[in-house]
Amino acid sequence: MVTGTSSRAPSPAFHADDLDQAVEYRTLSVPAILGLVLGLASPLCFGAPLLMLIPISGIAISVFALRRIAASDGALAGRWVAVAGLILCTSLAVAPLSREFVLRLLRSQQAQGFAASWLKLVVSGHAEEAFQLASDSMRGPGPPDPGKKTPPANPYDTFLGSPLVKAMSAAGADANVHFVRTESYDPQSFPRVYVRQRFEITPAAAKSDAHPVDVTLTMQRALAPKEGRSRWLVWAMEDGAKPAGVSPPR
Repeated sequence: MVTGTSSRAPSPAFHADDLDQAVEYRTLSVPAILGLVLGLASPLCFGAPLLMLIPISGIAISVFALRRIAASDGALAGRWVAVAGLILCTSLAVAPLSREFVLRLLRSQQAQGFAASWLKLVVSGHAEEAFQLASDSMRGPGPPDPGKKTPPANPYDTFLGSPLVKAMSAAGADANVHFVRTESYDPQSFPRVYVRQRFEITPAAAKSDAHPVDVTLTMQRALAPKEGRSRWLVWAMEDGAKPAGVSPPR
C-alpha cells in the first residue's frame, strides 16, 4: 500500500544545545575572506601606482585574520583562505617593484652600450656618423633672426666646434673609453626614457701629465620621428667635471 511518507531519511538539523555539533561548528573568518578578495583584485595595481594600496591592505588584513584565527582556539575557520590571500597580495605587491628594477637595469645597460659605441665613433674620427645618432641631427637649423643678416648656425658645424668633441677626437682611435657610473635614470613613460651616464676617455699613449676627457652623456630612448620605432639617441653632451646644467624636458 502506498503511503504519503518518503523513504528518504530527513537530514539532521543543527541544534545549538547539542554539545557535539556545537564543538564541530566553526565560523569562517570574515577578514580572511576579505584578504582573499583583495588578493584577487591586486592585479589592478599594475594600472596605477595609487592602486598599490590594494595588495598592501590585503597583506595587513590577511595577517590580522591569521592572528585572529590562531587566537580563537578553533572557533574561527579560514586559515587557508587567509594564507591564499596573503600569498596573492604579497606576490602582486612585489611584482611591479621587481619589474621596475629589472627594466631599469636593462635599459641602463642598453644606454651604456650605446654610449660607449657612440664615443668610439667620435674618437675614431667618424664625427658625422656620430652626429646622426644625436637628437640634434633631427632638428634642422633654427629660423633666421630678422635682426641679423647672418644665417643660423648649422647644427653639425656646432657639433664639430664643441670643445668636448675636439678633445675626444684628439684622443685618437686607440683611446680607452671607460664607463664611470650612471648619474640618473628618468623614465618619463614606458617608451620615453632618459639615462645620464659619465665616461672617461684616456688616450692609449697618454703622457704622465695628461688628463682624461671627462664627458657626461644623456641618452634618450624615444620614438624617432618618421620611423615609428623606439631607439637610443644622444640627447645632451656635457663636461663631466662641471655641475650638471641640462635637464631632460618634461
